[in-house]
Amino acid sequence: MSRILIWGKFGFLSSLGTTVFAAHQVRMNILSLTFMPGQALATAATTLVGKSLGREYPEEAERCAFTSRNMGLVIGGFMALIFLFFGKYLAMLYTDDMSVAGLTATVLKIYAFAQPFQSTQFILAGGPRGAGDTRYSLYSTAAGMWIGRVLLGWLFR
Repeated sequence: MSRILIWGKFGFLSSLGTTVFAAHQVRMNILSLTFMPGQALATAATTLVGKSLGREYPEEAERCAFTSRNMGLVIGGFMALIFLFFGKYLAMLYTDDMSVAGLTATVLKIYAFAQPFQSTQFILAGGPRGAGDTRYSLYSTAAGMWIGRVLLGWLFR
């Protein structure tokens, strides 16, 4: 079953041509690096919220969650600016092919608008996890995947 799903994604991408497939791979390499600050802040939020609630300081738990979220927004906003203005140069770290770098830069410009919210999604899922509420993380992640990726991917195909 997983072999069919993998072929579906990569089969579709490879049918669009070598340049598109290469740009996709470069974009994924760049984006995988941008997930790290959001995931790190999510872990920090989980830990700090759990610790604060364990000490029975709910106001401190809320403050820690929102401070982590604000830090993620700043970092995500900074990364969005880099994607908007320096995406081509980031892509050129991975490839010498200017058509691949240009296509990657275009996709990074589009993704720049989602970057601050991607970090926030990780972090806002981490805070409730520290409070023991894992259902919120499940529902928000599932909604983001189905609405943000599947539905929009189908719409813009």
